[in-house]
Amino acid sequence: MRMNGRVAAVAVLMLAMGLAARARAEPLTIRIGWVVTPGHMAPLIEALGKREPGVFRHLGQSYVLQPIRFNGTSPQIQAHAIGDLEIASYSTSALALAITNAHLDERIVADVVADGHPGYFSENFVVLKDGPIHTVEDVRGRRVATNAIGSASDTAMRRMFRQHGIKDSDFTTVETNFANMPAMLDSGKVDFIGTLPQFAPELKSGKYRVLFTALDAVGPTQAVVWAMRGAT
Repeated sequence: MRMNGRVAAVAVLMLAMGLAARARAEPLTIRIGWVVTPGHMAPLIEALGKREPGVFRHLGQSYVLQPIRFNGTSPQIQAHAIGDLEIASYSTSALALAITNAHLDERIVADVVADGHPGYFSENFVVLKDGPIHTVEDVRGRRVATNAIGSASDTAMRRMFRQHGIKDSDFTTVETNFANMPAMLDSGKVDFIGTLPQFAPELKSGKYRVLFTALDAVGPTQAVVWAMRGAT
């Protein structure tokens, strides 16, 4: 996976400068949804601002950032709809749902996470090496972990299942945090998980087998973007 930090930083800066023009007495609070670092950079911006003050010149003065954590990108649709977020982190499927189902006027302002591009990481979907799943078809009747239905990870996973004739009703979905997934797989609470780069070293333990990657399922993608309401 890769991040375009400069583009994201400029997007935040432009938003802050535009909203700061309203001349509020107190610094404007910009609430940004995020799921997991380092892919989602929102929780890191304060530290980046100290390291690169030339990029974040107005951070802490005319605006402050409030990162708000979600278990996935799709739960941010409701938060964006009711005004609890200024910037939402959306997967492509969550963005589509925000527009078509929630009827939100969304504007993409920056890329956040790209998956499967040449030379970069692609999410691994893994099972226990000595477990009961050896092919994608073996997922039928098993418990599958996902961070949130409709997330980028979830969409890639279900796309691969569909390609192998597996419907949502053919397995049990267990929603949980990415950080909890390896332990849940080890303890037998689930039979299949997705792993992000920060958890990839665990794959070297020899306990797991990669069944497929997000690249195998959906090809190179812009997995997550930042979006703002058009009326903001």
